[in-house]
Amino acid sequence: MNLLLLRGLHREARHWGEFPTLLKTISGHQVFTLDLPGYGAHVQFSAPPTISQNTDFLRQKWLDLCQSAPSNAPWGVVAISLGGMVALDWTERYPNDFKLRVLINSSVGGWSPLWHRLRPQALIYLLANALSWTDAQRERVGLRMTSNLPLHGRRRALARNLEILNASAPKRANAVRQLLAAIKYQAPPHKSHDYPGKTLVLRSEHDRMVHPHASRVIADRTQATLISHFTAGHDLPLDDPEWTAQVISDWINTS
Repeated sequence: MNLLLLRGLHREARHWGEFPTLLKTISGHQVFTLDLPGYGAHVQFSAPPTISQNTDFLRQKWLDLCQSAPSNAPWGVVAISLGGMVALDWTERYPNDFKLRVLINSSVGGWSPLWHRLRPQALIYLLANALSWTDAQRERVGLRMTSNLPLHGRRRALARNLEILNASAPKRANAVRQLLAAIKYQAPPHKSHDYPGKTLVLRSEHDRMVHPHASRVIADRTQATLISHFTAGHDLPLDDPEWTAQVISDWINTS
């Protein structure tokens, strides 16, 4: 199987860190990444104002990727946070593109209230990105909101994130556009369990960005398997990449 990984708000493929390699090694499946418009390999683009436009952009890139992929195996999508909204929209609109989907700490408007989709304390993170602070200050606050790693782990992540930021220099306005797209995203108009593939929902019980109940609602509405991590923060693949890769691998290989 080929697995496509999609990142979330104000993040790009390099923010996956060691997770793609771990997932490939543990699962035995091929792993690919695509950047949302405005970030990473697509930093020259402006982030679209809607989730569906993000989907349309990425689907075209994915179709190109399919032509060059070394295997004709079926595809699955693994996506976190805002990336999970894109994955849900994508699989609802194009249900035959992916045989399975994994949604990590995501949320859906119309299924969960806004204060579950963006927890009140997460406003600190948004404020940090809105104010004219240094990149280091914004990333430091962001990691405190999204990660439950111990201090030395967050320091390593901070150093890596600043290297990524300096290398790609995404426009801060793109983060605002992504946030507005996420807030506007609403539940699919038809029954989500019409999707013919399998769905796994992973949630972090100590997520300070998105209330874990938002994942419970997604799992209920999509008739998905729901698995919880009891110590990690919003960025589950950062906080516990080995656990995340193993759980996804086990689920795929037994589905």
